[in-house]
Amino acid sequence: LEDFPFDQQELQIKLYSEWRFDQVDLSKNYGEKDILWRECFTDGGEWTLCEHIEVKPEIICKSEYSVIKDLVAPRFHTPKNQFAQYYISMHVQRKWGFYMTNIALIMFLLMTLSFTTFAIPHT
Repeated sequence: LEDFPFDQQELQIKLYSEWRFDQVDLSKNYGEKDILWRECFTDGGEWTLCEHIEVKPEIICKSEYSVIKDLVAPRFHTPKNQFAQYYISMHVQRKWGFYMTNIALIMFLLMTLSFTTFAIPHT
């Protein structure tokens, strides 16, 4: 919150399946460009989506939920407790104008209106 309202944040999504690693393949399609559907982003008035998307397929161990190796490595025999995980990361930047109009401007108007009480006679 040190940079509020001029900050940016990283949003992370981790998708994984209950199917074992050898039964499902969660991988990136390098033949197509990664896209964000901005219509589905509900906080559009408060945040701006950056164009950069990072995706990374991994293998996790279900008993510990820890990453055990990268999917780029060759596939060896996988135990029954290893599952595929797909990690998606994107960045959002806060719209400072949203806070200036919805917080600072309203606070300024309330403060200004509070001084008008001195203009009214107390009788």
